[in-house]
Amino acid sequence: MKLRQIISLCSLPTIYVIYILLLEYVDKGLAQNPDPLFELPVQLIGFPVIVLSVRLSQFAKKLAYSLSPSTYRSRNKRDTAMLAYNADIAQKEILREFGPRACVLVEPCRVHASRPGHYSNTRPNWPQVFSNYKVQSTGTKQWYLLSVFIGDAVRDVPLCRLLAKRMPCPNVGPLPPPQPR
Repeated sequence: MKLRQIISLCSLPTIYVIYILLLEYVDKGLAQNPDPLFELPVQLIGFPVIVLSVRLSQFAKKLAYSLSPSTYRSRNKRDTAMLAYNADIAQKEILREFGPRACVLVEPCRVHASRPGHYSNTRPNWPQVFSNYKVQSTGTKQWYLLSVFIGDAVRDVPLCRLLAKRMPCPNVGPLPPPQPR
């Protein structure tokens, strides 16, 4: 056999024996000395780690906020620009469809807009709608149903309030509370 093969065959068992001896020596050495070389209180490590993690998370939050492009737009542009645009379009469409006498009642629109869900997934409670429909005077029945439909279809309470301010119904007081079943 070649010398390299002999050395490689002998080196494996030798390394294994040395490993076992060192392992036994370390175990006996640790068993004889129960006290560690030095002792660190938990607070010495834990408190700085907690403080550092809080500061890093705050830094990451502030960095993400500062890198967001919506941060640098004014608050009114972020909140109401799209709403006013939708209210303009909605008002134009309502006036085009129903004429200049059209109006929106804030309460039925708000009640139906604040319900959870989307207009395609839920249906309005028609008996309740029609019971309130019968309570209304003749001139406002059509506008009551229009308000219910807008609230149910759009599901946007601020838009309902804006439309009710822009297109108020004349001589309409507060609506009666919904009828119990």
